Amino acid sequence: MYHIFKDNCYIFSSHSCIPLKYYDKNGICINEFRDANFIIWTVYNLASTHSKRKFVMDVTKGNIAHIMDIWNDEQIEFSYDEQYGVIFQLEVEAHSISCIKFWCNNMSI
Repeated sequence: MYHIFKDNCYIFSSHSCIPLKYYDKNGICINEFRDANFIIWTVYNLASTHSKRKFVMDVTKGNIAHIMDIWNDEQIEFSYDEQYGVIFQLEVEAHSISCIKFWCNNMSI
């Protein structure tokens, strides 16, 4: 975990933070940190079961260039829908955490 904080300290220390950007009754909690080039989500699964969720991020086409699960060092595939924006799927084990990094183009914070 330390290397994630160290490598991304400028994002975690930015003034653009949204605590509990997303929370559902099944126990998924997401905090968002961002700067002009990146967005990071810290994801917590408080439930006692494995969770798989589809997420939609309301952004203009081309604004998200790459999505990576930096906790598990895995690329996340995503698609773009004209009506909804970027769509991707996230899986988080029971009582576990993850950290998702979005590489952005032309974003304003």
